[in-house]
Amino acid sequence: MDRILLDSGTAYSKLYYLKDDRYEILPNRTLKGLMHADQVVFDHRRSATCHTERLPSCHSERSEESRPGIGSTRHSEDRDSSPPLRGPRGNLGSGPAPAQNDISRIHRRLTVVAATGHNASRFSDRVLNELLALAYGGLELVEEDGFVLVDCGARDIKMVRVEGRRVQEMNWNTECGAFCGQTVELLLGHFGLRADSITPETRPLAVTCGVLGMTQLFDLIAADVSPEEALARFVRGIAENVHRFAGRPQRFYLSGGFCDNRLFLDSMDCQVVPLGRFVLLEGLRAELGRTAPEPCGVAP
Repeated sequence: MDRILLDSGTAYSKLYYLKDDRYEILPNRTLKGLMHADQVVFDHRRSATCHTERLPSCHSERSEESRPGIGSTRHSEDRDSSPPLRGPRGNLGSGPAPAQNDISRIHRRLTVVAATGHNASRFSDRVLNELLALAYGGLELVEEDGFVLVDCGARDIKMVRVEGRRVQEMNWNTECGAFCGQTVELLLGHFGLRADSITPETRPLAVTCGVLGMTQLFDLIAADVSPEEALARFVRGIAENVHRFAGRPQRFYLSGGFCDNRLFLDSMDCQVVPLGRFVLLEGLRAELGRTAPEPCGVAP
C-alpha cells in the first residue's frame, strides 16, 4: 500500500509518494478509475498519521520553525548557495502519464494521507486550503525575502504575494481565469499543434475566460487567420490577464501546467520563473512536516 500526498486538480492530479520520495502526475480519469477499482483508500487517520510521520523538507538544514510567513522570518544570512528548488527549474518529476484503458493493469494501491485541491475532501479528512498550500510551497522553494507566486491551473488562477518572508496578499480568480489552461490543452490537441512550435504574438485576444476566448479564436480562423496565429493571440490574452492579476510585477514565479508551455512563457512582458507542477504538494509536505500541529488552514 503506497501512502501519498495528493494535489487534486481539475484535469490532472499530482501525487507525492512518502516512502519513495517521488512525484507523479496522473490524468484525473486514471485516478477515478483507480477509485472505482477500490485501489484508492480514504484515510481517516488524521493528526496521528500526519504528524508522527516526519516528511523530508525541501531545505534539509532548516531549523524547526513555526509556520513560515505566518510566525517566523528567514533572514538572508540563513541562505546557502544551493538552488532554491529540489530539482531543475522546469517540472519536478515526470510528465502526465497516459490514461490507462485497462485500470487493472495499474498495480498499485494508494492511501491518501492528506490532500489539497478542489476535490481534496473526496480523498482525505485532512485537507489544506489551496491558497495556503501555494503560499507554503512558495516559501519552501523560493529563497527571496519578497516575491509574487502565481498558480495557473486548468480552471482558475491563484496568487500569493510575500514580503519579508511573510504572506501579505492572497487572491483567487475563478472568472477571468476560468478553464484557460484546460482550453489551451484542448485547442492544441484539436489542431494537432505543439505550443513550443508556435511563434508568440504581440496582439492579444481579449480573453475574459477560456470559453468566451475560444469563440473569438474560431471567429479569427473563420476570417482566414491561421490556427497558429489565432492560438498565439489567445495565449497572449491569457498571459496579459495573468500579469494583470498578479499586479504587473517585473518578475514572478509560476506554478502549474503552464510552466511547461513555452508559448505562454514567451508571451509574457515580464520575467517568469517556472517552479513546476508540484508547488502545492511542497506546501502540503511543509505543513505536515512540522512538529507542532496548528489549526490554521488545516482541517482538525
